Amino acid sequence: MDIHQPELVTLENLGNGAIPEMFQAALNRVLKNIGDVNTEWKAKRSITIETGFAPFDDRSGADISLAVNVKLAQSRRASTRMFMAYRGEDVRAYPQHPNQLLMFGSEGRGEHAR
Repeated sequence: MDIHQPELVTLENLGNGAIPEMFQAALNRVLKNIGDVNTEWKAKRSITIETGFAPFDDRSGADISLAVNVKLAQSRRASTRMFMAYRGEDVRAYPQHPNQLLMFGSEGRGEHAR
């Protein structure tokens, strides 16, 4: 670079290096999401770099807005059941039907509802 020439705008120096830093943070989020077993492995993830330019009135330059947007895979849904029992005015929730526990004991605890 010629010491007498001003530096030209590049992706690396725009916003004092904001874009590479923002991209790295976004990439880390994508990698974490890909590794999350609670997301669909086939779902595509994306990173979008957005730059907006608002020219000055005299057209001598522009204000620039920078954004890095991330689209991640959503968490998979899970479902289960709960059973409610009323004790006077008190309401309690149980993972198994409370009457079954009285009839059959505690065997079967820990099984997931289907």
